[in-house]
Amino acid sequence: MKTFNEMILFYHSHKSDEMKKWKGICLRMGIRVREIAPEQFHQPLGYLAGLSGFAAAEPVDPPKTFSEPMLVLKNFTSKRMDELFRQAKKAGAPHIPLKAVLTEQNSTWDSVTLYQELCKEHAAMQQGNTIHPDN
Repeated sequence: MKTFNEMILFYHSHKSDEMKKWKGICLRMGIRVREIAPEQFHQPLGYLAGLSGFAAAEPVDPPKTFSEPMLVLKNFTSKRMDELFRQAKKAGAPHIPLKAVLTEQNSTWDSVTLYQELCKEHAAMQQGNTIHPDN
């Protein structure tokens, strides 16, 4: 099997049983999975994804929690991302609207910042609005 060095950071709500389908798909596709616990939400995304140059941040009390699951994808080509989502749909994995690709810009953010940004973008898309980077 070809290795792509892909990784998904999984953030999920209490419905961890639903995530088993996602994990199975990732295993079959050779995608590394890292579950991120609320105690890690303050860490930079780059650190959580194992990028060099990122150090652990000091812990915060109390940890944040998310009401919706979220995925962060690292090292995916468009083709592999399409294949992942096609396989997820085929397997009946739950739809996860809060998704992001790890970028140079967001790798310095913590999970809470990314979650808040994705929630704003998702709400705007639901209302048919466009998002501007300076908003």
